[in-house]
Amino acid sequence: MIHSSEIPADIRARVESRRDGRLETMDTIDPSRTALLVIDAQNYFWMEDLPVLYTPEMDGIVGNMNSLVDSSRDNGVPVYWVQHTFNEQWKSWYQKTTKGDVARAMIEHTAPGSYGFEINEALNVRDDETRVPKTRYSTMLPNSSDIDEQLRQKDIDTLIITGGLTNCCCESTARDAMMMDYDVVFVSDANATRSQEQHQSTLVSMAQLFADVRDTKSTIDMMEESARLARV
Repeated sequence: MIHSSEIPADIRARVESRRDGRLETMDTIDPSRTALLVIDAQNYFWMEDLPVLYTPEMDGIVGNMNSLVDSSRDNGVPVYWVQHTFNEQWKSWYQKTTKGDVARAMIEHTAPGSYGFEINEALNVRDDETRVPKTRYSTMLPNSSDIDEQLRQKDIDTLIITGGLTNCCCESTARDAMMMDYDVVFVSDANATRSQEQHQSTLVSMAQLFADVRDTKSTIDMMEESARLARV
């Protein structure tokens, strides 16, 4: 089931009061300077025997993720497939927030080459598209991945965020990207987590402070119109 993507009316009104009466931060994007990040759409979220990571809500956004991937390809927006792995070198995680058998299971089932590490087969991934391994919740940190360097080499300054989990890796990536001066689109019904409360809390934070929050249809419409204008 896809989480509700509505921003509460009082929050919407507060944001619109300082954005000339609108929630969105952008009217158009430059497709040649935009990238779609599909974050951690990996098998471990579908593994019922790994309850600490299992997230059945991911099923509900597969169609929207694939629609965004297809539209990005059609409109000249490169797709980056982000893949997370846990390891012992992340000491604040391994020695503090997660320990023992649980930590070792997460390391085993997110290790490169494992079944859990691979992109889920329901996703429309292509071999010629960029894979980005990361080792922290945020993709943007230099000790997590080299994606910032990759993006800046291609003059990309706008990111569309989709994947899982809404309130963890997707939120962490979006927050850091905005503070690194990227424009961010956070797709409300193409991110998923384990509860409506967690999902909604992230959307509220994103809409107020960090991103252009819009649904899949609106994001695709903006991509298509922007690509059309670029051809004129």
